Amino acid sequence: MTNYQLDRAMLDWLAEGERIAATPEGASFDEIREGYRRACRHFAAPHPAGLSSEDWAFAGVPCRIYRPARSSGACIVWFHGGGWVVGDLETHDSVVADLADGAGCVAVAVEYRLAPEHPFPAAFDDALAVFRAVRDEASGLGIDRERILLAGDSAGGNLAAAVTQALRDAGEPGPAGQLLVYPALSSDQTLPSRIEMHDAPGLTTVDMLHYLETYLGRTADESDRDDPRLFPGDAPALPGLPPVFMTAAEYDPLASDVSAFAGRLRSARVPVDAVVEAGLPHAWLRARHHAAPAAAAFERLVTAARRLGAAGTGETGSTFSAGQAGGLDMADITYEIVQHDHGWAYKLGDSFSETYNTHDEARRAAEDAAVRQEQAGDDEVIEYQDADGKWHQEKAGGGDRPTTHVKG
Repeated sequence: MTNYQLDRAMLDWLAEGERIAATPEGASFDEIREGYRRACRHFAAPHPAGLSSEDWAFAGVPCRIYRPARSSGACIVWFHGGGWVVGDLETHDSVVADLADGAGCVAVAVEYRLAPEHPFPAAFDDALAVFRAVRDEASGLGIDRERILLAGDSAGGNLAAAVTQALRDAGEPGPAGQLLVYPALSSDQTLPSRIEMHDAPGLTTVDMLHYLETYLGRTADESDRDDPRLFPGDAPALPGLPPVFMTAAEYDPLASDVSAFAGRLRSARVPVDAVVEAGLPHAWLRARHHAAPAAAAFERLVTAARRLGAAGTGETGSTFSAGQAGGLDMADITYEIVQHDHGWAYKLGDSFSETYNTHDEARRAAEDAAVRQEQAGDDEVIEYQDADGKWHQEKAGGGDRPTTHVKG
């Protein structure tokens, strides 16, 4: 069993949530859904001052529109989590309200159809239909159709990624960016976190498989792996997608879904910023008003939403697209920004950089290091830090990908 080193406030939040959501053995789906609603209501916060909300329908799907006191004109279309089985407009009302207010964006929350009553691809179909309706009605809604973001947590992150790919494949105008919060993306049950975090608090690997089977109405088979509507992280082609911000919880069977997808996106030259939130479990969004680590993680999500919505394409942050960095070909130079107990670091290979005070400092240092790595010739000596924090010198050339961290 993994030693989950959780913050005391997070432990209390988990215990309280389990107590409130508890249902008897053999409970029906309606009873399980009501337990989930109870827990979500218990941890919800009042709407921010000045924010208004209104129930709506797009393409016949129940939705709720949130308008902050001041809006930038951007819009976030949010698909809730809950394993495609639980969740609705009420369970994520507080989350979407806080995100809309913090990012200064109009937000549209979507109550897609749930399994098992409505198995796959019903949820996907609803999600796609809502985005198309919001996009086509944007001017009447007072939003910029060029600055719509697709977003969601867990199963909702899966839907956001899947819809984005479907729009690209159809040649339609898609979102300006994606916000994926601990999303379920891959069919690969051998990913490290599926094994190492199999008994994680908040979501276990067995839980995830149960939700997937309920969504499908059967056990997933080999043919399902090729369906990007179900497993967008396994899609064969990723070029041409809009910028992505992804956040993973460290103690989550889905953590490796994020890191694996981020690596594939970078190889496809899709701008991506991926953060692993240290010490947090799945579903930490609901703990943002109860535990400091979750509050900090939520603030990073808000910042990403504000950035991606600001210009429609956003700042890439953690990868280079073609033509950047003085014309260098950066396709094989990738890095990841991570948080630990003492600050921020970047991962450019198999070890970590020195510690920086902020995410932006770490990102700038990582970009500088990646440029130097690309510029370095086979005979140039670079300085790097190993996993134990010791500094070494080594020739820069050799591998297809960097295996060291250049001191920033």
